[in-house]
Amino acid sequence: MSEILRSAKSQLEAAFSGNGLIQTPIKWLSVYKFDADTAFSGVYEPSLCVILSGSKSVQMGASQAVSYACGDVLFVATHLPSLVRINAPYLALKITPSPQAIASVLTRVKLDLPASQSQNAVVKTELTDELISAVSRLVGSLKKDAAARDFLAQLVLDEIIFILLNSQASSLLKSVFAMGGVEAKIARASKIISSEYANKIDLARLSRELDMSQSSFNSHFKRITTLTPAEFLKRTRLLNAKELLKSQRLRASDVAFMVGYNSPSHFSREYAKMFGATPMGDA
Repeated sequence: MSEILRSAKSQLEAAFSGNGLIQTPIKWLSVYKFDADTAFSGVYEPSLCVILSGSKSVQMGASQAVSYACGDVLFVATHLPSLVRINAPYLALKITPSPQAIASVLTRVKLDLPASQSQNAVVKTELTDELISAVSRLVGSLKKDAAARDFLAQLVLDEIIFILLNSQASSLLKSVFAMGGVEAKIARASKIISSEYANKIDLARLSRELDMSQSSFNSHFKRITTLTPAEFLKRTRLLNAKELLKSQRLRASDVAFMVGYNSPSHFSREYAKMFGATPMGDA
């Protein structure tokens, strides 16, 4: 680890105590900090994760689990249901730029769209010297007064997006955040399903609202997220159910209804099929 990055890591450790996801004063910047090994499930949101210590294993969608260690950078362009295992001591920065922020940089730099479609919504890359410098200055901005902090942080965010546009994540970024493209439509659909999973979702209607045929919607959704829309919805519901059972004293039948199932028995069968244990066994 470079001296610059080691200094940024020390600043974060000194500034933030506790464990879990810690929100910083910058609304799109969070810190993941764990002092003990842990595992959790949920939905990844579009974000950039910079790992400063420790490692993690992430299974997103239907893909095999992938390991990320200190010095790795993970960019996720759409919402994705995920299983995460953390190896402590773990420290990472989570940067969640808005689609508007990314689109703004895309417009200003006027990069051409890629000729080929990106394969999926996840890119793993390494920290470059440019990105290390930007991350260090972003961490340094946290020590400034509110006005200076917000101004400087926004400048660094634009720089980080620009760096990504000239990295392995370039094709994915340009495809997903170019307005009107197929990838942008799938990103919108994944966000809707991730936020509305507990309600009744008409996937056929969603495809029509996106001006896509059902077959095209299913095909592109699976290409980008590794799951069909129906599989994405089911996995999102079950992963959220697992977290509810782990963190709260709730009956399995209550959790079934909370995550969008009409039948507790159907919920129990699908839960056992995915996790190899009954909901009551995980409660």
